[in-house]
Amino acid sequence: MLQAELDKILVRDSLRLAQSLPAVWQAVYALREDFAAFRGHFPDYPILPAFMQICMAQHILFLALKRELELTRVSVAKFTGRAGPGVNLQVSCSAVTGLSGDAQGWDCALRVCGREESGNVFSADISKFRLFFRN
Repeated sequence: MLQAELDKILVRDSLRLAQSLPAVWQAVYALREDFAAFRGHFPDYPILPAFMQICMAQHILFLALKRELELTRVSVAKFTGRAGPGVNLQVSCSAVTGLSGDAQGWDCALRVCGREESGNVFSADISKFRLFFRN
């Protein structure tokens, strides 16, 4: 169900390999008013929950790598901004090199982009975290 909700807001044809070595995958989500993650978080001031930001990064990696990924750990997590309805969210995931053992790591960053009522364009980093998956 979560994947279906994320598929609805993924901007068509936005998933791309931005760099090949190390791999960097990027995609854009359009955060609509009716996106399920805004229900209850918070009713009068909807913001995108941190767990959904992690799910979005995992979602683009699932689509890019074309396989299920078992999340084992989240580290170095910093959620410094917020995203609400009506903006686009760019998600970037960069492969972490030099890991030993049975782990695969990705450094993820989320950036909110939009246009103010005045017409000015804005963008700002809202979170960064590292995801680890079992190989």
